[in-house]
Amino acid sequence: MSLQDHLKIASSELMKAADLAKQEINSLRNDESNLEKKISQDISRLTQQIQHREQEVQANDDPTLRSQGQTAINYLVRQVADAKNQLNQEKQLIQDAIRERENIASTLNQQAKSIG
Repeated sequence: MSLQDHLKIASSELMKAADLAKQEINSLRNDESNLEKKISQDISRLTQQIQHREQEVQANDDPTLRSQGQTAINYLVRQVADAKNQLNQEKQLIQDAIRERENIASTLNQQAKSIG
């Protein structure tokens, strides 16, 4: 096998590796989308619970029950904030991973072109 044949094979393998990196990027983007949907659903559910609790508090004359209701509302509000923070942190991790894979794919493509 000639040197030229080895270089073609190496170039081909680098292109395959770049394609795998691109597939990982697509998978990460799908993961990000699914994460956003899940957390958005969780936030929506919590927001509905907050609204329900607020209605209960407004309809109740007992100060103890109103206080307990307000405590529950505050807890739910914290859960919403935590969910938003979690989403932002996980999206950042995914975006970092995507950038890393994009750099890898670009480097592999450049190497494949330079030897092919």
